[in-house]
Amino acid sequence: MSSILREMREYAYQFYSSQPLKYHVNKFLVYSGAQMSKYIPSKVQISVVNSSFGSPLRRLLYENFCGGKNITEAVETANTYSSKNISSILDYVSEGESNSSNSFDLNSIDSALPFIERTPENTMLSLKLSGIFGIECLKTLSQSIKIEKVEPERMLNGIDREKYVYLLSRLSEIRAKKMYSIAVDAEWSDIQPAITFLAFELMKKLNIEGPFVHNTYQAYLKDATDLYTADIKQSISDGFHLGAKIVRGAYLRYEKSKDSNLVWDNIFETHASYDKCIRLSIELLKERKPSVILATHNELSICKALEASTANDSIFSYAQLHGMRDFLTFFLANRSEVVYKYIPYGDEAESIPYLIRRVDENSGAFDSLQFERKIIQKELFRRIFLNRQ
Repeated sequence: MSSILREMREYAYQFYSSQPLKYHVNKFLVYSGAQMSKYIPSKVQISVVNSSFGSPLRRLLYENFCGGKNITEAVETANTYSSKNISSILDYVSEGESNSSNSFDLNSIDSALPFIERTPENTMLSLKLSGIFGIECLKTLSQSIKIEKVEPERMLNGIDREKYVYLLSRLSEIRAKKMYSIAVDAEWSDIQPAITFLAFELMKKLNIEGPFVHNTYQAYLKDATDLYTADIKQSISDGFHLGAKIVRGAYLRYEKSKDSNLVWDNIFETHASYDKCIRLSIELLKERKPSVILATHNELSICKALEASTANDSIFSYAQLHGMRDFLTFFLANRSEVVYKYIPYGDEAESIPYLIRRVDENSGAFDSLQFERKIIQKELFRRIFLNRQ
């Protein structure tokens, strides 16, 4: 066991022993439910949670994973984290519909602008491009990208082109205020080429002075490291600062149902892919002043990044989901690392598909969280049966 991992786990004991009983009960229920959820299809999960007897489950998920009903409450949550040296990524949780012209993510950007002055420094906004352009438009663009080099202004016609121009102008306005930065969400592989393409176009225009827009790379895809390497080299060639968020991936069931060859066969190969992205960041980007966010709940990946970084020369920041692995977030903040909590916000009804996906995507990770579950179980036993607070 490395010295950093040993330090991390010692901190975990201290952290959990200081939390109230309700905290441990909620975490035990959520972690147990997430572990069981991997055996249940997502549609069944949503049906159960939305049923008349699913109200306690809805409330448990919502209170654990959501940071507020609206941007006002999300900013309050962000300010609470900021007081503990933790930054935030704000994410409006509504899921895009394939035929929808609903620009919920443009609306979420507009609604966030008045809060810039009240938002802690280093706050990020999560941007879901399917919520702006629609899934069918992104599918068409993805297919075109595979056969020719295109410019978004030419490809996005009509109202979609107007949305692109409007999006660029709004992001330019945010960039000028130097408060928020942007994390473009990764989505499923059918539309990811278009998302990466658009994210890259935005970076070319907005990341000249420094990293502002961040593209997301999903390590569970077999071509993730090749894509990441190519994008690093392209950013150097084009003369802008790369912004990257590295994740393991959020749509595993969907991808496997469509084409099992797209994703790694097991979690160990995904771990290896993720760790290779860490090494590529160090080898190819260290002199370029990038911003690389390691969005992970995996202790070993965090330890590897910390061991590879020097105190004053780290290219990495870190992120964990609001309601997940809190001890990691506070451990990193305690070490003066830049660390984010990913804060979803939205009302309970529109949040359910998102919350189910969050539990679902993390279900595989719960198999490796024996250490944390044991601490929580031990604390529950100590407080309930031994009556020690």
